[in-house]
Amino acid sequence: MSAKGSEHGKSATGGSLARECAALRDKFPSADFEIVAVSDAGFPMAVDGREMHLIETAPKERRWLSEEQVWELKRQRKGFMDVTFQPNLSSAAPNS
Repeated sequence: MSAKGSEHGKSATGGSLARECAALRDKFPSADFEIVAVSDAGFPMAVDGREMHLIETAPKERRWLSEEQVWELKRQRKGFMDVTFQPNLSSAAPNS
């Protein structure tokens, strides 16, 4: 799996690595894991190399899941919405 950003085979200076990590944190502020890179598809990647998705399983119920966990929800036919790139989007109906 290739990744943009911090590639495991390349070294970076402490300052540039810190800026890169801060930029990733700014892009995905709700991430509850350390982001080390971004996948070719644009998803944040965890330290262990897993591509992570922000999933909404019910109105205002969100959690970060690995791609494998997302596929498991699909196999179980669980309803959810991937809001990784649209964090302001919600399955909740707007208030009148």
